Amino acid sequence: MTRSASFRAIALLLGLTTAAPLWAQPVTFEAVGTAKALIANGRTDEARALLQDLSTRYRDSNDVDFLLGLLAIHSTDYGQAIDRFRAILVRSPGAVRVRLELARAFFLKGDNANAYRQFQFARAGKPPPGVVATIDLFLGQIRQQKDWSYSFSVAIAPDSNINNGTTARDV
Repeated sequence: MTRSASFRAIALLLGLTTAAPLWAQPVTFEAVGTAKALIANGRTDEARALLQDLSTRYRDSNDVDFLLGLLAIHSTDYGQAIDRFRAILVRSPGAVRVRLELARAFFLKGDNANAYRQFQFARAGKPPPGVVATIDLFLGQIRQQKDWSYSFSVAIAPDSNINNGTTARDV
């Protein structure tokens, strides 16, 4: 990382910019890149803090929500991950990768019905063949975990109107 890039990263972390205030600017690729680098280096707590700050400043950022969703899955907070991914899909319904992560979050949470549905939607988005194969593996696991139940009932009840019944001749 160059010296100017490291200063910009530090300034970004501190919320100091020389142009307009951070809340008035769109999310920069540097901010998201810094968060990705922190995640790649295993510094997830620092990345989460940076992304939470960005999330409060940029409420409708798909990149920030996506990374926060991935961090939520990593920390087994599947409900938070599902909320983040759903927010992205409201803004961008055709985001296949986000839909796949949403399906995975549902699967890991144990909500197989919603996971199955989201995997089917992702598969309908015509992803590459390797992704289709992975989706099919998840769908197969969901089918194997499906509980089957059957019930059969028989009841015998007395005739409560024996005297007023018809005879064979009247029928």
